[in-house]
Amino acid sequence: MKRDDGYQRVSAHLLASAETKRQVADRCSESIVSAADLIAETFRRGGKLMLCGNGGSAADCRGTP
Repeated sequence: MKRDDGYQRVSAHLLASAETKRQVADRCSESIVSAADLIAETFRRGGKLMLCGNGGSAADCRGTP
């Protein structure tokens, strides 16, 4: 089966995305865990987390589609 240009573009996009995720895992895992621990401790103490956004990210922060 011949792999056409569409296949090549999809494959390249997916591989680039995977590489980005690998880099984030290498560079940011410790910070992400620290942030999650801080958020969890804040909730345990009765605190709250305030998020904001613009456009689509604002809807994400509200938890609504």
